[in-house]
Amino acid sequence: MSALPNLPRVFEASTTIFGAYNTIKALERSSDTPEKLILARILGYLILEGPNDQARVKVAQEVNSCKTDDDKYVLGKTYMQYFLRVFRKTKGRTPAHSSQVSHPSFNAIQARLRDKLIRPPEDYQTAKRDALIRDGHRCPISGAYDRESLKIYPELRDMVLKAQVPAYGLHCSHIFPDIVNKGVEEDPSEETSKTATAKANYAASVWAVLERFGYTTLSEELDGKNIHRLDNILILDPVAHDHFDHLELWFEPVPGRKNTLLYQTLRRVPNPQLLELHAACARVARLSGAGEYIEKVLMELEDSKVLAKDGGSALALEYALIPWVNAEIRIEA
Repeated sequence: MSALPNLPRVFEASTTIFGAYNTIKALERSSDTPEKLILARILGYLILEGPNDQARVKVAQEVNSCKTDDDKYVLGKTYMQYFLRVFRKTKGRTPAHSSQVSHPSFNAIQARLRDKLIRPPEDYQTAKRDALIRDGHRCPISGAYDRESLKIYPELRDMVLKAQVPAYGLHCSHIFPDIVNKGVEEDPSEETSKTATAKANYAASVWAVLERFGYTTLSEELDGKNIHRLDNILILDPVAHDHFDHLELWFEPVPGRKNTLLYQTLRRVPNPQLLELHAACARVARLSGAGEYIEKVLMELEDSKVLAKDGGSALALEYALIPWVNAEIRIEA
């Protein structure tokens, strides 16, 4: 957790940002609990590390409109729940590879994928299969190959054995998670009406925040099965996947080189906007201390199964449960 620095000169020309940041710095100094301190710093680092200029100005305007310090803490909590929380996954799923059908040659299927990538996959399993082919069945960070793919493609297995490179069970990770997908559930009967309403309320609030930040088309672009489109998918080894989902790893563009995010060799790179959002969340979570605090308290809750008597666990518990709580929360875009 890092104390808020002085406002960089590049932002001083904006009276909106200048006034809001000074207000946040005062709020940071007066915060008398770790939870309040984190909420104040979330607001400050959203201005410093926000995904774009519109997001920074919007946060500053909202800070300036707050009448009391409590209003500012509520605002910080709003962004923790409906911005940081979106990209910090609490658990993931990685269905096993299916080898029950005959598989064409590894090289032939790679060649035919060029045309297929234009259309989004129908489901998670298909998205993982196509993304593995897109990425050459390897993690772009570590270079490790997918262990299951070696069983399917003999020529790939021979190449990996000859090169003596590692192979693991690679994971398929959505950059933007399907928890906020407003499309129809695959099996609506599995969800109670109360849970479905809670998820709908949460998703609506998330999209409202993102629209305020200028991402006005994402809700439609990722609706329904489009959540599985390949530019929303990363193939990562287990370690990289865990760090990415916990906001400890993120991608940033290389200055002066378009679409260079460790993906310059791919035929279809992940969506820069989605990586931009994930990176902003990761930076704010790390610098504000929100990520470390939430991780620590959730681990304590898992170990002890008991809440702190002084209410010190309340913020983390609310963070974990908010998508499943049937609360009517309205956030205007």
